[in-house]
Amino acid sequence: MIIIKLMNIFSLNDRELALEVGLGHSIIARLRTDPNVNPTISTISPIAKYFNVTIDQIINNTIELDEVILNFKQKLIPILTNKSIKMNDNDLTNHNTMRYYGTKHAENIFCYHVLTNEYEPFVRKNSRIIFSKNIKLKDNIIVLAYFNKKINICKLIANNDNFKLKSLKFLNKNPIPLSEIENILGILIEIIF
Repeated sequence: MIIIKLMNIFSLNDRELALEVGLGHSIIARLRTDPNVNPTISTISPIAKYFNVTIDQIINNTIELDEVILNFKQKLIPILTNKSIKMNDNDLTNHNTMRYYGTKHAENIFCYHVLTNEYEPFVRKNSRIIFSKNIKLKDNIIVLAYFNKKINICKLIANNDNFKLKSLKFLNKNPIPLSEIENILGILIEIIF
């Protein structure tokens, strides 16, 4: 099936594509591995939308892969910095954007531009970090958090369902209980150096 070729071109595994299109990863695995599968339109539709092709092209295997690569939707996503951020009712406002060519987490993403070297060695100065607003709290993920009137890149630490944040800027300080954090803005999905 053409879905295998599309996944290979964009280096997506079953779980990643499933997350992007809102389907279970077992459905994607079956589409990929079962030659007798007969998917419904409701299964094919979000996949076609994600790759910017038609349902007919997927079903009839008539996709020109070079054309898909050229036409793959580039996303304009907000770029945030500590200097450009204003918190209004716990929502970020900003007017700068960048083109994002990644396929991962296409919706609800933003970029945080690190303007200083305060997060080294984790992140170098002038790195851009892509975060997703789809937040699912779990141990050992990197998040962008707003507290003490500042943005901080932190590691989320879980201990018996109690979450704390450890700032990557101040590694020698104690973790901060999640209850003291004003807002978790997103979880890390990619670093662009």
